[in-house]
Amino acid sequence: DMVGIRSKHSSHWAEVDFESNGEWSSVERKYAAVPAAIVPVQIADYVKKSFAGESIRKIDRDKYTWEVELSNGLEIKFDRNFQVIDIDD
Repeated sequence: DMVGIRSKHSSHWAEVDFESNGEWSSVERKYAAVPAAIVPVQIADYVKKSFAGESIRKIDRDKYTWEVELSNGLEIKFDRNFQVIDIDD
């Protein structure tokens, strides 16, 4: 079962979903980047190199994949080894 927490305080709009074990599964911010501390360095480096100037507004993870949505709306999916497996606009 997933539990969600949503905060809509002006520009700090954020939504976080948690798995039953307490681990986060999804973090989304509408007007700002998600916290850098939760983004694996491999994903952050890829986005910085390939999409300079864009920020990560949403990040999802499960035991098989990671998926990020950038500020330009582009969605990038990574496997467990942080290799890009899909890019969707």
